Amino acid sequence: MWRRIAIVLPIKLMDSEGNEIETHTLDVGGGGLRLPPSQKLRLNERVIVYSSDLGRLETEVVRADPHGVGLKLIASPHKREKIVDQLTFLMNRERYEIGEVRRAERAPGTGSIVAELEDGTQFRCLVIDMSLVGIALATDGMRPALAARVKIGPYWGRCARYLPNGFALDFTRS
Repeated sequence: MWRRIAIVLPIKLMDSEGNEIETHTLDVGGGGLRLPPSQKLRLNERVIVYSSDLGRLETEVVRADPHGVGLKLIASPHKREKIVDQLTFLMNRERYEIGEVRRAERAPGTGSIVAELEDGTQFRCLVIDMSLVGIALATDGMRPALAARVKIGPYWGRCARYLPNGFALDFTRS
């Protein structure tokens, strides 16, 4: 049994029909998370959750009642431990005035680049910044779906999050 922590994190969901829903968590733990009761999800439905704090999570709806929608995490023990570690960090960040921690140093970007989706659709983006594990791109409108594979040059990455003016790719989850 995993202990849940009351924490509000903005998230995006992708339901089993491919619909994207923006919402937030009410609590999160190594076993799953709870959402506000207003979400229109069906019992046993598989749902992809994306959180800029926790990453991409595969879940299943196990409860829907007036107290909220319960999602069970479908993950390895290692992934669950990583989530618990990240939750501990998030809970203590403000308390101990800990700054943001990144997996790799970022360098400012210059110029434009062509992004390509798996279906061959191409569009031009401006490079905001980049690191060894990802790239942030500005675009005038077109953004891939969260978790979609996107090719930049010879490298494939996954759309990890949306930015106000674009999106970010994670090359470690291609």
